[in-house]
Amino acid sequence: MSQEMGPPKFGVMYLLTLSLLPAFVSATSILLQANNLDSRLANIHLSPRSGEVDVAYGSCDNFTALHHIIKRSVNSSSSRLVWLIPDDVPLDGCLTAWENGQLVGKSEGLSFLKKRNILPPIPMDNSTGIDTRGPWFDGVMHLKDRPISEVDEKTAKKRVFPSPLMFNVYLLLMDAVEIGIVGGGPAGLMTALLLQTAGFKNWEILESSNRLGGRIRTVYLEGEPGDYQYQEMGPMRFPYEIQYAGSNEKLEINDHKIVFQLAEYLNKLNKNDPKLSIKFIEFIQNNANAPNYLHGIKNPDGGYVTVSEAMSDPRFSGPSNPVQEQIFNTVLAPQKVRELAKNMFQAHKNFIASGLDGWSETQYVHKALRVDLDTTDSLGLSYKMTFWYALFDLAYFSNTVFKTIDYGLERLAVAFSPHVKRQTRFSTRVEAMKTDHGKVQLFWRQKFDDKNLRMKEYDYAMISAPFTQVRQWHLPTLTNRMTRAISNLNYGDACKVALQFKTRFWEHLPKPIFGGCTSTDIPGVGNFCYPSYGLNSTGPGVLLASYSMVDDAIRQVALTDKEQVQKTLNAMAEIHGDVVYQQYTGKFSRHCWINDPHIAAGWAEPSAGQHEMFIPEYFKTINGTIFIGEHTSYTHAWIASAFESAIRGTVQLCLELGLVDEAKEITKTWMARWISL
Repeated sequence: MSQEMGPPKFGVMYLLTLSLLPAFVSATSILLQANNLDSRLANIHLSPRSGEVDVAYGSCDNFTALHHIIKRSVNSSSSRLVWLIPDDVPLDGCLTAWENGQLVGKSEGLSFLKKRNILPPIPMDNSTGIDTRGPWFDGVMHLKDRPISEVDEKTAKKRVFPSPLMFNVYLLLMDAVEIGIVGGGPAGLMTALLLQTAGFKNWEILESSNRLGGRIRTVYLEGEPGDYQYQEMGPMRFPYEIQYAGSNEKLEINDHKIVFQLAEYLNKLNKNDPKLSIKFIEFIQNNANAPNYLHGIKNPDGGYVTVSEAMSDPRFSGPSNPVQEQIFNTVLAPQKVRELAKNMFQAHKNFIASGLDGWSETQYVHKALRVDLDTTDSLGLSYKMTFWYALFDLAYFSNTVFKTIDYGLERLAVAFSPHVKRQTRFSTRVEAMKTDHGKVQLFWRQKFDDKNLRMKEYDYAMISAPFTQVRQWHLPTLTNRMTRAISNLNYGDACKVALQFKTRFWEHLPKPIFGGCTSTDIPGVGNFCYPSYGLNSTGPGVLLASYSMVDDAIRQVALTDKEQVQKTLNAMAEIHGDVVYQQYTGKFSRHCWINDPHIAAGWAEPSAGQHEMFIPEYFKTINGTIFIGEHTSYTHAWIASAFESAIRGTVQLCLELGLVDEAKEITKTWMARWISL
């Protein structure tokens, strides 16, 4: 592209004048600056000026040898330009500004961090299955066909204030960009925080319930959080690291580090206020003394078999299965677990490239490995999900160290609250979305029996609500693939029951149980966990006595609260004996997520092909709408997934507005710190 070309204003008299006069910068010099020149996309910052200017790039000394003109007739109100940097841009150039044939501004020589090794544009479509290392960071393909070139930063970020004199009439700033965030769960909260830290004032959260946190759901059965009478009815732990037995090797789970980074950031933002602080403690996932109660097998003395005892008990060990060994030596090989722990994005890209996303677990074993259908079915594999879900679950649950938040995960939502609550509309359950003249209109009823819908217009809508909710809305015309994603994305379900007991009797058994999760085949119970907090404390204790998932969880919905609680109580008594009945206080909590009116599901469990097909669609901004939430991420059912989607969505919005510097800063701060992009 490099060529000899005249300054931005052409014409014989102009060129003659320029050739006779030395080039100089006017006394009213315009300042030009471009930072973060590490990709093919950058912002050029311009100082205030009174008239239009042309902006170019070329030699710092010979102004008649411009490499290319970036933008002609830049409006005086534009504080930035979006610069799509050509592949052959010379390293030793300067930005220049011209007004009526006169040089009125010149930058310092620019420093490009990358040159010939600049990554090529990555199409955000199904042709490549998407670059899972973070294609939004380059963003070139996202913007190359868009008309954005000038950016008015104040308009992009300022907030519209309602007039105190007239309802719903806005003062002066009618041209400001407004952003609506649907959902006050982890993804919505993180989006609001990212926008706020990037300087945006013009956003608000529309939350259907009367609380923040979404699927973060700590239930306090009595007293204060510090009394430890609580259980987690939503997420409850964070993978931290794997300590390999017999070696000094420790493997950290990098994609979950965003949770700890966020906690550190919020604590600092809240000035370590004890009422808002987030403190991590160990979550005890495995305990050798926990029951291994399967098939009704007990010890000769009538007591349950512990996890450690079961490891050497032949009643719990079956013959080796060559098919399972083949699976764990190929698609679930230890090296793949290591790769995912180090860089989940790259591991996902490799999984997609291998073609495995096109097979469900049973399809792969039966069709690809050519195992007979009966043997395949006996392995208990999924007929819907791929091995990707099994791979990241294996990586996460291989952790030997987990963390949780002291006083409950609800502390995360509490820490966000001072920074988002004033800009949150509670009890605002969206029922419809329309697009009209470049605006996104969101409709809701303040009360479920209101006859009339309320409406507000936004320039952009960040939809973090799960698709189980969005598919119940009246929707505008979206892309065909996004419409199918909303309608067809597969979800899993969960149902939890927590029971309070007069004492923590499990900690006073001959083989005491201090924390730990285990499972049983007693119908409808699934997993159960002993609390990892308040260890050795006196007074009551709360046991997560049932954690059923998927189809088993759906079956429990048919029971009333009292019926499922009694069923769970009976199961615990079958394992621990009559002490369960004697110690039960009558206080419980039950939460089946499919029954939650604000969620209607547990978490996303994409079926075969849905990652490869739908994830690229989430990187598209469709009529001002950006979809975020754990269901749009690469892993599911974890808080880190929701946070990751918020980063992607906020960066996507910044690129839509031409705010390249903010997009890069968010990515570097919140992702590149842990993941190699």
